[in-house]
Amino acid sequence: MGSGILDALAIRDAEDIDLVVSESIFENLRSSGWQEDREFLKKYGRRCLKMGNIEVYDNFNIGDYNLSLADIPFKTLSIRGVTFMSLEELLKFKRILNREKDQRDIELIENYLKVIE
Repeated sequence: MGSGILDALAIRDAEDIDLVVSESIFENLRSSGWQEDREFLKKYGRRCLKMGNIEVYDNFNIGDYNLSLADIPFKTLSIRGVTFMSLEELLKFKRILNREKDQRDIELIENYLKVIE
């Protein structure tokens, strides 16, 4: 999930890896030493575990954007055997977050989609 697809499509380099996992995997990671990001929980209302440059979430919901694990197979793209959130879904997500870094990505994604149409 997240900007990994931008890296895979050579749109821009990704700085981290974002994963969405089931509740049981999330809890297993938490109990095995992954650090819970309490500031992220306060800011975005969802849980995040971190280890190095990897971030793990138990859902990918922000505001009006709600993506369940059941929805994920229908909103992804596989590149060289790795499954990523589709550009269209990432664009929706980044428009809701609308942080400065998201605004840059929105422009990159929109330009890329124009070129491949």
